[in-house]
This record gives sequence, structure tokens and C-alpha cells, in this order.
Amino acid sequence: MKTFKWGRFSQFVEAGIVNSENILIAESQAIQFATKTLTPSEGEGRLEYVHAPDFRTIIADCSFHERRGYTMADDGLLRFHFGCDVSIKAWAGEKLLHDVADNPAGVLASRPDEILTEEVSPGEAQRFVTVACRPEWLRRHFNFDISELIGCEGALAGSSTRHYAIRYGRELRRIVQDMIAPPVPSQLRPALFAAKSHEIIIYALSELVEAGKQSAYRLTKADLAAVRRAHDLLQENLISTPDLNGLGRQVGINRTKLSYGFKHLYGMSISQFVTSQRLDHACQLLLRTDLSVSQIAAATGYEHACNFSTAFKSQLGCSPRDFRNGSMNSKQKNGSNARR
Repeated sequence: MKTFKWGRFSQFVEAGIVNSENILIAESQAIQFATKTLTPSEGEGRLEYVHAPDFRTIIADCSFHERRGYTMADDGLLRFHFGCDVSIKAWAGEKLLHDVADNPAGVLASRPDEILTEEVSPGEAQRFVTVACRPEWLRRHFNFDISELIGCEGALAGSSTRHYAIRYGRELRRIVQDMIAPPVPSQLRPALFAAKSHEIIIYALSELVEAGKQSAYRLTKADLAAVRRAHDLLQENLISTPDLNGLGRQVGINRTKLSYGFKHLYGMSISQFVTSQRLDHACQLLLRTDLSVSQIAAATGYEHACNFSTAFKSQLGCSPRDFRNGSMNSKQKNGSNARR
């Protein structure tokens, strides 16, 4: 298998990520837009890909029946990733990139010649958006020098792969949701994805600017390990999460380091993380089950449905019922368009 180098969609096939069936490709000037619907032997769902001169964008909403392993070379591109459900592991050489797997949003910088190995878990939902672009494009198009914030020039010049967490706030979530479940007919998706790729980069850069304003706090390897254990405990106990003091005692770190370290590693506070995980799970239950809003509230750790609805609307901009009904209407429209 060949190494994927962010070329045209044929590289997905050559790298062994997908097979060559059920692929639709549209070309417009220098932009290629591809949609790949997984075959029954591969799994379920779709991958969509925009290959433009200045950026590449992957939109995934799928799951594979079997493990997928492949190699990638970012070739000097910065990789901005934003996930809903992701179980992809990445290695630089023999080093597992914990930060990439642990953070729902972030930017990855690696050397042009560095080969990254990635593995997709079987049977796990893969719902994410990744935008890859060059630092010089950010300078030219947005008048923004990202190297001042993350030192990417050092990574691209020869030091090890670096990852920087991005706070996964409401605006970024809204854009990701619009890309994964686009509210437009299929023929308008290329234009939507191009516009949203620019928009998502703007908000990601804004979050990096805000993160850069915070003062540094020295964290030891033991501190970072404790923060990662806290992250895992929260994921395992989303319905009844411990308070900050209790969580700190469980992992052996004081609340100040835990609070700062969590935001440093994952780009958001502990309360924001818990809320985001609960609401991500709620979205899946709204889309894939017939449970009532009250039942979903209880299943995601909310004692009262009104509190759940308030949190949901605050983060996603609509009520749980509107989210469910809007998704159903979108599927009906897409089905109607497909029949035509």
C-alpha cells in the first residue's frame, strides 16, 4: 500500500483506507470533490473529501467492519481536526500520539518527511472533520502567522511532531455538525464544504489566540498522567461525575493542577468536557433511537429534562426535538433528491 499524501481521492484507495467502489467525483476548475459510500463489505456511512489548491478537507460519518491501518505523510501541511466520535490512533514512529486521540479538537504539525501511522478501530463510529493546509496559506489568506502561537516552523523544520489542543466551543461544534450532516442538497455540498473549511479554520485560530493568552503552568509527567486518568474516569462515569476535589483525590493531583492541566491537554475545562460528551451522546440517541427527550436526559446524566434542553440549546443552537426533527427532514429531502 502507498502512503497517503493528501493528494486526490484516488490516494484513499491506494493507501488501503477504502476500496474503489461507490465513489462519485466532481471536478470544478482546480477543486475535486469526492463522495465515497462504504460498501456492505467495508462498513456503513460515507467519506467526503475536498481537494483544493490551498487546503484539503475530510468529512467522515462512517464505521468500518474491520480494522484499517495505513500510513500518512502530511508533507508540511498543518492538520486541524474536529471530532464527534473518533477512535483513530496515530503514531509518529513508535511514539503513540496520545494528545491526538485524547482531544476532540486540535492542530497537528509534523515534519514534511515524517511518516505517521494510523489505525481505525472496527465497529466504532468515525464522525469528524479534518482540514489540512499550509502555514503560508494562513499568512496569505488570513494574514495570520500561526508559528507565533504554536511554533510550527520548528516542527516542520526538523523537531518531533507537535499537537496543540483547541477548545471545542459552540461555534466549532455548529460548523462540524453542518459539515457532517449538511443541510443542503448534494449538488451544493462542494460549495458548502469549501465555505465551512474557511469558517472552521477562523474559529480554530481564534481559540488558539485565546489559549496563547493564558499563562503557562509547569506540569510534570506524573501530573499529565494523572490528568489523562481523570479524563478516562470522566468518560467512564458521564452520568454521575465526581466533583473537582473528588476527581483530584482519585487520580492523586490537586484541583489547581487538575483544572489547568485538563484545559492544557484537552482545550476545554472539565465541566465543558463533561457537557460536550453528554451532548454528543445525546445527539446519537436522538438520531438513532426513539427514546423520549426525558429518557435521553436521564441517560446522559441530567436529572431534569428542562436542564438538558437548556444545555442542548445553548451548545447546539436548537432544542433536542428540533434537532431530531431537522435531521429527519434532512434525510427525507436527501432521499427525495436521490430518487430524482
